[in-house]
Amino acid sequence: MNWMLLSCKEATLLIEKEQIEPLTKLEKTRLWVHTSMCRACNAYQKQSLLIAKALKKWFHLAPANSRKLPSSSKEKIIDKIKSS
Repeated sequence: MNWMLLSCKEATLLIEKEQIEPLTKLEKTRLWVHTSMCRACNAYQKQSLLIAKALKKWFHLAPANSRKLPSSSKEKIIDKIKSS
């Protein structure tokens, strides 16, 4: 059973890996088990997804020559992170 348990460090690595490529079924299961028990990693996962969505939306909408995140957008991201 120990092979199923992840450390928080391993969980956060899988959370970030999931943003780049699909996880294996075993990785998904191990991550789900960990995040269902660990409030900190669960919150980290939600915040990571929120940041990824915001950046994806911003890069899609912003013209190529103005891809500097405005301070108002930074504040909105920070507020969303704090409220989740």
